[in-house]
Amino acid sequence: PHFWALSLFANSDYARAKIPMLTVTAGARTTKIHMLAYTLILLPVSLLPWFMGFASWVYAVSAVLLSGLFIISAIRTYFDSELKSARIMFTYSIFYLFALFFALMVGAQ
Repeated sequence: PHFWALSLFANSDYARAKIPMLTVTAGARTTKIHMLAYTLILLPVSLLPWFMGFASWVYAVSAVLLSGLFIISAIRTYFDSELKSARIMFTYSIFYLFALFFALMVGAQ
């Protein structure tokens, strides 16, 4: 979702450079569907450290909240015809990774 959000608002640059990003090869709508699907998949994947006993409930709660906000961001991007939501999602994806790894560090067992 991170790179696809970037490619939504930098699509013309990718097209000019002939870089086959999903937005260039399949269009914005398909890219948004993939972004939403992959963001939904991230929720259970982000909980794996907790399920496997490597992290505490602090991490699990953080992962659910952070992933929930990521999903909301993907939904907003899907329904937004402007590029503002894609920029917000791209920025949030950077924060998401930082915050998730910080929560993993804090919630390590």
